[in-house]
Amino acid sequence: MEKQTGNYNDSANSQNSFNQSSGNGSGQNSQRGESFGQNGNSTESGLRGGSGSGNQETGLSDLAYNWISFVQCKADAVKSYQQYISDAEEANSSECADMFREACKADQKQLEQAKQHLSAVLQGTM
Repeated sequence: MEKQTGNYNDSANSQNSFNQSSGNGSGQNSQRGESFGQNGNSTESGLRGGSGSGNQETGLSDLAYNWISFVQCKADAVKSYQQYISDAEEANSSECADMFREACKADQKQLEQAKQHLSAVLQGTM
């Protein structure tokens, strides 16, 4: 089995990306090149509108954009956990593998809930 590299950092970057786009962080988002102001809103005009303005180019509200970002982060995390579990099993660390399984299960549950919220937001019922 070929070992993938960078999964941990990719997952961390994805989570950091969500934290920044949802107002939980500040700084530079290396994945999309967005800069975030102190309130956590994107300051790059082409990708995401300011607070409450939506985005005229994509037709997505800030809320829809945030849910899409959240779903992507959770999906990336779930995918990464599979590699983490495999690595822990190869290292004969069942305790670590079990921890990654628990984290994966929690993220899978949140992913399913997030997809329902995203659907409702896109349909205008939330």
